[in-house]
Amino acid sequence: MKKIFFLILIFSSIFFTAQVKALELNKVRLYIFHMSGCPHCAAEIKFLNEIRSDYPSLEIKDLLIDKRENYLIFEKVVDKFGLSGGVPATVIGGEVIVGYNNEVGIGRKIKKRIEECSTQTCSSFLDEELGLEPIVGGFSNEKFQSKQTEKDDHSSHKTIQVFGKEICLEENGSLCFLGGVLGLADGVNPCMFSVLMFLLVYLMGIGSSRKALKAGIAFVITTFLFYLFFMFGLIKIISVLQIAREVRIIISIFALFVGLVMIKDYFFYGRWFSFEISKKTKPLLEKLTKKGTVLSAIILALLSSLVELPCTSGIPLAYVSILSTKEVFAFGYLILYNIFFVLPLLIIVFGTIFVWKKVEKVEEWREKSKKYMRLVAGILLILLSIAIWNNWL
Repeated sequence: MKKIFFLILIFSSIFFTAQVKALELNKVRLYIFHMSGCPHCAAEIKFLNEIRSDYPSLEIKDLLIDKRENYLIFEKVVDKFGLSGGVPATVIGGEVIVGYNNEVGIGRKIKKRIEECSTQTCSSFLDEELGLEPIVGGFSNEKFQSKQTEKDDHSSHKTIQVFGKEICLEENGSLCFLGGVLGLADGVNPCMFSVLMFLLVYLMGIGSSRKALKAGIAFVITTFLFYLFFMFGLIKIISVLQIAREVRIIISIFALFVGLVMIKDYFFYGRWFSFEISKKTKPLLEKLTKKGTVLSAIILALLSSLVELPCTSGIPLAYVSILSTKEVFAFGYLILYNIFFVLPLLIIVFGTIFVWKKVEKVEEWREKSKKYMRLVAGILLILLSIAIWNNWL
């Protein structure tokens, strides 16, 4: 049990880091440039009105560029920041945020900027342009904003190249690290282990190590591709339908439910309801296993991936929900996630064939460990559910 509590502590430290905020909040002045008939502008104004009560120090300056005097000021903003002229354009201190999609996308960036300026001094050239009293404090405003922006830009562009694409870090932290942790946690899954081990046990039992290696690799590659395109397809659907917020709510509730069921399995495995392979499907899986060909291994991986989705989809759905609100190259992050996802399967394939030999020992380990694997996955899913619900990720 000590190991389990240690794992809980590690996961908790990853996702829930306490932040100390200053007791005194500086005044924050937000300028929003918008125009009549712009749906994104209307959506942001509604969002700003909803969060106004959460930030007592926030002062919102509504500038409709349909009016000539406001348009002339907007032109100066366009020139200063090198913009294309699109609206809505939100200026907070020395920084501008263009466009608006939803409260967990650009809305989150706006809130983050407001919170930064609540503990710093963020003045803008617009204060003087509009004849407003400047925001004063302990920092040199323009110099501080320049240094802060330079620091943020430097930290938000640490990337790695995958197929020529930059995919690693972005301003809210390392999605690579998160993808690796979640992918590995998802990969340590008793559902997928059971099918792969059944395949290896049979092929090794008839004395065909070479066949077992080919079938095992085919199984792993097919599983990798299935989950990669399943997750990527979901992100595309969410993007086209513009339902990121609704999907986050559904996934948060689903992750909580699956997590509670998995924790239940630790204490009462096999009782009541569980996420596992249906008994009706097992004869077909056994039939495919006994063929022992590469083609049958591919079909076995596809079929088992489909029937195991309720058991294995909680964590990948949570990661899809997180990526759907980020302005990043999602496919690259999904490649990384699924590499870590299939890593335990690869270890089992090569370990069984080249190291352990006696596959019954591996199966015995799986049986003893499956309750603990479900407990860790269940705890992680509940933490993810809370984080997604509160827009912490």
